[in-house]
Amino acid sequence: MEQNPQKPRINGLTGKALQALKKEYIIVGKRHIQGWHIWLFLCIFTGVTTGIAFVANRSGEVEPTQVAPIAAIDVTVYGNQSLGPFKLLQGFIHGITYQIGTNYSSTIEKIDALKPQNWRISNFINDVYEFVVTEANYPGRFGTKIVFVVDDAFINSKNDSFVILDPSCPPANSTDNCFATFDEMKTEWANFIDLMMQPVITQQSVTHYFDIFNEPEPGTSGKMRGLSSEQFLELFRLAHNGIRVYGMPVKIVAPSIADYDKVALEGFLTYVINNNLRLDALSWHEFNWSGLNTTSPEVVPVHVNEMRQFFSEHPQLCNPACPEIHINEYAGENHFVPGWAVGWLYYLGLGQTNVDVANRACWDVWNGTKDWSNCWAGINGMLMDDNVTPQAIYWVHKFYADLLGSIQLKTTSTHAKTVAIAGKINSENTLGVMVGRYGGVAGGAANVNVVISKYPYTTTGSKKVKVQLWRVPKPTLSAEPLLSPIELPARTISITEGTVSFSMLNFVDGDAYLIVIKPL
Repeated sequence: MEQNPQKPRINGLTGKALQALKKEYIIVGKRHIQGWHIWLFLCIFTGVTTGIAFVANRSGEVEPTQVAPIAAIDVTVYGNQSLGPFKLLQGFIHGITYQIGTNYSSTIEKIDALKPQNWRISNFINDVYEFVVTEANYPGRFGTKIVFVVDDAFINSKNDSFVILDPSCPPANSTDNCFATFDEMKTEWANFIDLMMQPVITQQSVTHYFDIFNEPEPGTSGKMRGLSSEQFLELFRLAHNGIRVYGMPVKIVAPSIADYDKVALEGFLTYVINNNLRLDALSWHEFNWSGLNTTSPEVVPVHVNEMRQFFSEHPQLCNPACPEIHINEYAGENHFVPGWAVGWLYYLGLGQTNVDVANRACWDVWNGTKDWSNCWAGINGMLMDDNVTPQAIYWVHKFYADLLGSIQLKTTSTHAKTVAIAGKINSENTLGVMVGRYGGVAGGAANVNVVISKYPYTTTGSKKVKVQLWRVPKPTLSAEPLLSPIELPARTISITEGTVSFSMLNFVDGDAYLIVIKPL
């Protein structure tokens, strides 16, 4: 997805040491290619029935019970089974076009509530760096980690959207994107890596990770055209050595391929082992396509466990520690749907998944009147293009961030695509639960029964709880404001033998519910 962001203002880190990175657009958020398998490294390896029922129509009003077309789904929250301190996987990519003189206080207030843990940028284009680091100071206030994408920055230093290796190219110069020989390209690449490191060495930049590639693509249509898989791997080795030589505490991430590919990732890891390199984080992207290579959130644990198994079988990778797992772009064509957002967050953060970093992807969107890219406005669909007005998924991610500091609880469901995330805040005797449905029959509704087993706050002497629900409806457009979630009438429910149970009837596929439970 080629974007047309505003012309970048050269200041901050770019003005200090990376003038060559000036460019009017960059390709990271894009229409991801469907139906092809990553080829880059293939050469290396050839029912609860009791309680109170809540029923809401599309406006959030309570209405009489209707028969749902899908069998009832049971969701259980285990109040006595802790998964440890709640781990927040809140990450973004680009997301805004910073303009000097603009008052961003409302934007910062909105994003503060999301508590960003990781922000992926690729060129300080559109002054994303200036907003995230200087204006909002997220690294200083929230410990947000900054990830710099190297190959995109290198391409932009050549004043184009791609570089190409082709014998017919004229002799290379510092701004030319066409290389007649691989030696010429390697020289330019190594020089760029050294330039990139200068503000890190002098502590003029805040950079925690260098992500060497971003979706290396095949053949003549990719961003680095004409390269063989061996040559891509050589570029990784040069970047690795060019970064490590300075001994700085920055981490190296790779290969950030566009789809999970077990053979390709294992081939890349084998290259790392054979060349005595140190990889800090293994990365790839997860999207849900309607065509081939369909990925739903529930397959993420399978993918992660396959890579963790490879680590355990090759301890050379784990010196001094095994690589982190970064799903550094996730969510595809249903990225704006609240139920899908809950699904991704659930499976990314599931106990056995153990993903270390996750970043939402960015896409072109449509509000019925105009289209824009949420790579450069709206923080990946959290907000409208005014960078202030919330969209539906904002409320999912805000509730998710509110669980930071809680103890995460185990949840189960009788349906793989109806999931719950739960945390207990002992200091407030509060239980927070977020339930989402995704990927079912279009427009299909189901009755969802929720059971809080071993409700953790019975020792307060209370025999009843207050259950407050908010509904986050699925929007009809990929960019649509939702000023607040729909608050439903609070209900009082008895605690029966340590259990709290209630139902959400006609739970529409794609919706999410935010639930807060407190003892009375």
